[in-house]
Amino acid sequence: MLGLMRTPLIMLNELDSLSENINRLLQSLESSRGALAERDGQLARARVERDEALTTNRALRAERDALREECDSLLAKIEDAQIKLNAILEKLPRPRTLAGDAADGGTNVDSAQTSADTSTDTSANVASHTDEQDHHAHSLTESVVDHAAAHAHHAEGETYER
Repeated sequence: MLGLMRTPLIMLNELDSLSENINRLLQSLESSRGALAERDGQLARARVERDEALTTNRALRAERDALREECDSLLAKIEDAQIKLNAILEKLPRPRTLAGDAADGGTNVDSAQTSADTSTDTSANVASHTDEQDHHAHSLTESVVDHAAAHAHHAEGETYER
């Protein structure tokens, strides 16, 4: 009878051991489920952040493209303005040379000298005036080109490149 009692006692011990193992497995399963739920939440937040970043990226690309178009438009306007400016500069009177004025002055030496003196004064005034116009036109051109270059540099500096 002692042998029969031992067998049920061993079986009870094995059942207790199995019960403990099952409880540990259930705790591990619950812990894994909690970690999985936490990872799912992190994944969902990461997806939201990714979608926001993609939306921002699309907006920045659209802004960059618009700025490039504006820059191209401004460069075309600058080129047109440069062409018009060159046409205006070509229409301005050129300063006359002293030799050309003396040849136009006639054969009289006094007349030629007076013409040369007047021509020199006029040439100096015209040359001074033309130099001022050239300087102003050059300054204007440089200002427009610098502005366009700064605008293009600013547009490239603040946008995302592919």
